[in-house]
Amino acid sequence: MPLDENLFTLKIRRSEEEPGALDLADPKGQLYYRKRFIPPQKVGDAATPPLYDLWDPMSDSLLSTMSASKETLSKRRSIHLYNPPEEVEMSFTGTINFRWQFQWEEHMFEFKREECFLLRRPDPPVLVAVYEFERKQNKADVGLVQLLDYNLTRFDIEDRKGLEIVILTGLLSFQDAITGQPDNAGGPPPEASMLTRVTSFGTSSANAAPVPQLPPKDVGMQVSGLQIREKAAPNEVIVTSMFEMEEYAQYAANLLKDDKMLFIVVRSKTALEVPKVVAVASLVKRLRYKGGAHDEELYQYAKYQEAEEKKGPRIINLDGPPKE
Repeated sequence: MPLDENLFTLKIRRSEEEPGALDLADPKGQLYYRKRFIPPQKVGDAATPPLYDLWDPMSDSLLSTMSASKETLSKRRSIHLYNPPEEVEMSFTGTINFRWQFQWEEHMFEFKREECFLLRRPDPPVLVAVYEFERKQNKADVGLVQLLDYNLTRFDIEDRKGLEIVILTGLLSFQDAITGQPDNAGGPPPEASMLTRVTSFGTSSANAAPVPQLPPKDVGMQVSGLQIREKAAPNEVIVTSMFEMEEYAQYAANLLKDDKMLFIVVRSKTALEVPKVVAVASLVKRLRYKGGAHDEELYQYAKYQEAEEKKGPRIINLDGPPKE
């Protein structure tokens, strides 16, 4: 669904006041929210998972915190709200499609790619938010988001402001998967004095250890985001030069774990990536049979599509034979 210019719109921009942060402002520049990324903190022998906060920049009050452990980042994330405190769990519910669900009051909501729906089974879902991220790097504008108030008012929702904060906090966590870019791309992290705050791990900024390097990104989510951007079919894996063949192979092997997935297609869009496609397909077979977990034979079929030769316009000579 394209964004409607007549609806209330928030632009997601890289902050000019605070390098590394993202500002959410209306088209006139009125600032509503600010996202601040907080790198992991060293607590004992372990590092806390990456976090980011959503702030009200006018009152400088903390609204929400997104957190997840490294082990559960691709399946489960937590949103902690403040004033009043509330914990909201987001769970990945798709098999091969991009679907995340959370519950607010008695209603269930679902993120699907670049849209958020209120689920009303067995009735059709109702669209409540639309968002899109800028896919070009080094852009001041990161994306746009719209909340469809005319749909939200149809339902009995007591804390609509809290729901707005949850939706915004959740969708900002999908930025990597959709765009393939880091959360704070385009700028350095905020100042250390701001980053040393820990909200729930029992340490103070005075005793905090030096901030370690950020852990590697969840490559599986980034490969999934690439398939979304390339508009791949649910059973397709489009191979590009962006990731290593092992990462594509692992993603493809995970698709085959679904019993409903009868076959997958591994392909490229250019001839340059054909050798990489062949290598990925071979590695998928090795991963599947590793450990002897699968008894069924996995068959591989290769198909090369020749580029169609472009034919020029047909020339018809209307002149007669040359005169002698």
